[in-house]
Amino acid sequence: MLKKLLPLAVAAALFVPALAQAFEGAYGLAGKDADGSSYTGTVEVLKSGAGYQIKWTIDGSNNFGAGMVEGDALWVGYVDDGKSGVTKMTKDASGNLKGPWYRRGGNGLGEETWTKK
Repeated sequence: MLKKLLPLAVAAALFVPALAQAFEGAYGLAGKDADGSSYTGTVEVLKSGAGYQIKWTIDGSNNFGAGMVEGDALWVGYVDDGKSGVTKMTKDASGNLKGPWYRRGGNGLGEETWTKK
């Protein structure tokens, strides 16, 4: 039985680090605010210990967040204009991320798409 499980354990050990690194990188950003207005920018995702550091650059301004992975989703908490927010970015087959976001005090959800560079 142990001989049958060993190849599976080795494959899992090799796959998990690759999955953890899968969110790292630079992305182009296209977003829509809760009021329907559009914006563009860039996003950088860096591995940091058990989680990730995220940096958005939109109209020359930077915002920062911290994230963690659960399955194919990157959950990120951030502060924008002094208000806390959260987003769940889900990865598609091509490595791009898309998801809704909410900022404290907002009247609805916004949405972003991050396209891998």
